[in-house]
Amino acid sequence: MKYVFFSFFFALTLGVHSQDLNSVGIDTLYTVPEGLATGAYAPDFTLSNGKEDVTLSEKLKEGPVVLVFYRGEWCPYCNKYMSALNDSLSQISAAGAQVIAVTPEIGEYAESMMAENDLNFNVLSADGSRVLTDYDLLFRVTKRYTKKIKVMLRTDLAAVNNQEDVQLPVPAVFVISKSGKVTWRYFNYDYRQRPPVNDILKALESIN
Repeated sequence: MKYVFFSFFFALTLGVHSQDLNSVGIDTLYTVPEGLATGAYAPDFTLSNGKEDVTLSEKLKEGPVVLVFYRGEWCPYCNKYMSALNDSLSQISAAGAQVIAVTPEIGEYAESMMAENDLNFNVLSADGSRVLTDYDLLFRVTKRYTKKIKVMLRTDLAAVNNQEDVQLPVPAVFVISKSGKVTWRYFNYDYRQRPPVNDILKALESIN
């Protein structure tokens, strides 16, 4: 019962009705994530890109990291955004940063995302890790939305994510400084919206 109250109150404070959250697949009978806050220190993690393990704290020694969480290789909006980031990679690199993307899917789908979009940055599988929970992104997906994805996109979310209860992350982008602090974030329940690359570049300029 407390989860129902929390979710309803949280939706009201954001000016978002619970019905709107349901429309993007978020089951408001469970806790609704808020996303890691700006100013917080980014939880460290080690995940695989299919060839080697990648550790956030080690990458931060090289410079700021643009950490991107997306829903999956099956998501057309995610594919489009990954391609946009890849097209702007030289600008992000010129700002001294690198991109790391994280998916809830098992490894083969992370590798497929990299190959099909010819991505030149790390795409990591969060399968079996706590990273999506640590960044407060994970939500329970409604049965109706799960069925919709299975019918329209021919994707079994439980299978590709290796889950019993289907969960997805809210799409989010975090700019993390070398010190490990989140200096900027984009967090939006509407998966159809993603931050312009120019906003990311401005956020990187502010920490250089």
